[in-house]
Amino acid sequence: MAVALNCSFCFSTVREFNCANTRYDVSKYSAAAFSKSCQFSHLLSKKSVAILVHQPETVIYVLSSLSSSSSNFFINIDSNLRFDCHVRNVAKACNFHTRALRHVRSLLTDNVAQTVACSIVASRLDYCNALLSGALAATFDKLQRAQNNLARVVCQSRGRTDARPMLHSLHWLPVWQRVTYKLAVLTHKVRSTAAPTYLSELVQTRAVHHLGFCALPML
Repeated sequence: MAVALNCSFCFSTVREFNCANTRYDVSKYSAAAFSKSCQFSHLLSKKSVAILVHQPETVIYVLSSLSSSSSNFFINIDSNLRFDCHVRNVAKACNFHTRALRHVRSLLTDNVAQTVACSIVASRLDYCNALLSGALAATFDKLQRAQNNLARVVCQSRGRTDARPMLHSLHWLPVWQRVTYKLAVLTHKVRSTAAPTYLSELVQTRAVHHLGFCALPML
């Protein structure tokens, strides 16, 4: 009973947050399954725990109707937290718009083509990409192939041409470096301006002493 009450309280908090901060109908949120070994295993035939719900007040109903993934803010979170479904959908959308850009590329100048590529396709690669930090190389490879195809279309090159020189000429960072760059900028912002507050409260600076060197500030 205590577990059910704590779970109900968590679900109610999530529901209140989404009602206050989003314009989506929270009643349509689905439940997602996480962690193969947890304290809810005695309530379920599947050994998993739900984080997003249909109705917070019906805990047993929610916990017995889990899915393999859940979507929130256009991000698909799978049960293994590998974001395979999310990456697959992003790559599919990017390739669709890249093919459309290829049809009209000859009618566009280089500057216009690069602007269109950045606004329509590259923006999709950057959306919430910080969640991919620490992801497997195979996960980044799918997005990298989409970015490489986009660079070839903008530079009007053939399909098997090495895309690395094109990315350099377009001043585009590879996908995994874009993730690292975003995290670095966010960390610098937190340390220098203490904003956003909910992140600055979690970041603590500590000094590490090295033999023969002065103390260096580290996170």
